[in-house]
Amino acid sequence: MSKYEHDVIRKRRHTTAGASENIEPISSKHACVFLCLFDGFRIPSIRRLTRKPRTICFEPLFNYNPSLFSPATKVTINGRYQSMFNISCESIIDPSINEVVGAVSKSLSRPANERLIFHYFGQGSIPPSKSGFIFFFDQEHSTYKGMSLQHAIGGASKAPFVLIIDVNSAGALLPEISRISEQKGGNLIAFLSCDDGETLPSAPSLPFDILSSSILFPVETAVWFHSSRCLSNDSFYFEKVAAASSFTSSENNSKTGIIQELLKDNSFTSFLEAVIDSIAFSKLDQTTSEKYLFEDKALAAITRGFILAQRILRFYNVHAKSFPFLADFSDSELWGFLDLALDSVFSQGSSVLPAFPDVFEQLMVSFTNFPLPSVLPIVCHFLNISYYSHRIEAMLLHYIDNFAVQPITHSSAHHHGNHNSSRHCMNSLRGNSGTNYECVLPIPLSGLVVRSLLNRFSVESFLATAKLAFFNGLNQNDTATLFGIITSPLLEFKSESDICHLSFLNKESSDLSTLSTHEKTKTNTIRSSSLNSLSNPTLLGAAMFAGVCCIAHDNFAASIISSPNVVKTCVNNAQQAAPYSALLFGVIASRSPAFKADDESIDTFSLLLLSAKEDIRVSAAYALGGTKSIRALPELQKGLEEESEDSEIVLQELIAASHSVISNVILAKSYRHVQPNNEENEEDKIENEEVSILKEFKESITQLHFENDELNNELKAVEELIDHYFGNDEENQKKENDVSFVIGKGRRAPQRITTRIPTLLKQTMEKPGIMERYSTNLFDMQTNLNTKHFNI
Repeated sequence: MSKYEHDVIRKRRHTTAGASENIEPISSKHACVFLCLFDGFRIPSIRRLTRKPRTICFEPLFNYNPSLFSPATKVTINGRYQSMFNISCESIIDPSINEVVGAVSKSLSRPANERLIFHYFGQGSIPPSKSGFIFFFDQEHSTYKGMSLQHAIGGASKAPFVLIIDVNSAGALLPEISRISEQKGGNLIAFLSCDDGETLPSAPSLPFDILSSSILFPVETAVWFHSSRCLSNDSFYFEKVAAASSFTSSENNSKTGIIQELLKDNSFTSFLEAVIDSIAFSKLDQTTSEKYLFEDKALAAITRGFILAQRILRFYNVHAKSFPFLADFSDSELWGFLDLALDSVFSQGSSVLPAFPDVFEQLMVSFTNFPLPSVLPIVCHFLNISYYSHRIEAMLLHYIDNFAVQPITHSSAHHHGNHNSSRHCMNSLRGNSGTNYECVLPIPLSGLVVRSLLNRFSVESFLATAKLAFFNGLNQNDTATLFGIITSPLLEFKSESDICHLSFLNKESSDLSTLSTHEKTKTNTIRSSSLNSLSNPTLLGAAMFAGVCCIAHDNFAASIISSPNVVKTCVNNAQQAAPYSALLFGVIASRSPAFKADDESIDTFSLLLLSAKEDIRVSAAYALGGTKSIRALPELQKGLEEESEDSEIVLQELIAASHSVISNVILAKSYRHVQPNNEENEEDKIENEEVSILKEFKESITQLHFENDELNNELKAVEELIDHYFGNDEENQKKENDVSFVIGKGRRAPQRITTRIPTLLKQTMEKPGIMERYSTNLFDMQTNLNTKHFNI
């Protein structure tokens, strides 16, 4: 998930009612951090003989005098909250009760969508009580005094709250937290370092603040934990402390260089987050994962830190707790990917960064044989590594095409619950006949995959996006990204110099420096194929097809899809990107009641009716029907006269398009009568053109006869519609209430014949083999994939 999922999630989309509803998102803006470290004694000679913190988030403390604490501690905490969470932070060393109240009270009047983080380091303090008290200094800093948790966090405020309690026996507060949560309407989330009665691990080689370190410095904590188990003398921990405090030179440790490279490598940070996200998805339902990992960037990072801390603390038989209750993540088998990555780094050196070849090959084998959706965050991590992207794209398309889309059964609907209910809602652009299908990927996970795919420019990535968009939809930002790609000149660039800034060509030199000659050759081959695909119009067609599927799912992005730039792109690339340019044009036109095409659009798409490919002719008819212009009717007439009866779906679409055009002509005529224009000559000119074209069209279709009675009946309905325009069909007039309805004083003609495109699109998206049909005939349901084999 890492760095790319949060900049696109700004609004949660609740679809349990079958409609999109935007609500104001909750986000964290401020943190109050209280470090209670020194047992309340100022005089060093009478310090208690108990262990004091040696580090705070891996930063050393030079002494135990509260008045002389290391400034680095406070700067580190504040800076980390700012850099990692992008929120302000106020941290206080050994605060008094009055200082706590003063710090929290500043945020009590915050908006209902603003979350406050209350972070309590209590390593040197008294453990909390079961009655709900935590302990701070008194005003004289001479002893610790209890303060009710409700008072400490300002329980009267209904705004959301996150508690991080890092102290011995933190679980004693759970009953009080539950009671406060009920008063606050469930807007309280808490992460506790241990259960009631448990003591945090205490040893010279262990940090005392494992939960806090896991949240604020997850990479350092993960590397420390691995090294403490696998390397001698806990080298990472001692070296980190020694280097920071200048006690000893760090050059003596042979692992220091590797560790420092790990800590600085952004790809490892991304990998760690991907592993933790995969573990979270394997245990959480959609509602919970959406709340904890997608709603708020700060909450997502805290949740990941808690999951990591839970694993580490469990190693020492300490059980981190949360409220509301979250599952135990410490026993997940997916931690093996992190262990394998760190093992390879420490055994082979930093040359494995950032590719982790051993991890990648293991992932490919395991996912191919056991395609579990929860592993997709790790898959997406490798998708962003150029060297692997081609193989990952093919594997993802195979998985989504063959396994992610399944028939809806009673058991699956019950299993998925409300979070999949949006998939059951078929709108006007999705066929509703036959068995319904659903995507088994939860919507947040589907969105994560889509955002990764949209960073790649390949036919496979766009087709995989199309499948996910059709069944799960795209959020508003992903929709904007997709249509930005469609209208961007990036897909029309021809030379490498023009597109060198694209993500999959912008590979760092360090990525290649460690590859073998064979691997470099393979990478250059992949780059060449990417360049060729950019100049291949089928790439734009695949992006347009993803746009069609996005619009087919719902209509929340009407302001984006009706952009003139999108329509212009469809027209300018009508032949090169057919049939997908015509499909996208038709979908946009059908969603925009006021849309009316110009003559250039009609001339452009009418040429596609001459294509030898059936799906192109069907899409061209659909596009012409969407123009809503009487001038498209002669082109549809030619198509009907020349089309072979063997191409039944083409004839059906030509008739439906003709019916659509005539219906809109009648509607426009009724509006002209309701709101007459002063320019009578112009109105007469329009009506004369309509009369001439409609008469010629009727004469043509009355001479047509097909062996298929359904086609003949539909032609008859078109004839009746033309009679309705002229107002000389007595039977039509008698059944006025059945065939039209009044708009003011005018009438709008009925819509008796509908396009087959939604049904055809539904059928082609439900069945495997989308890659083959994309290259041959989109609507040929005989084209299928072998779903049992995939070459990794």
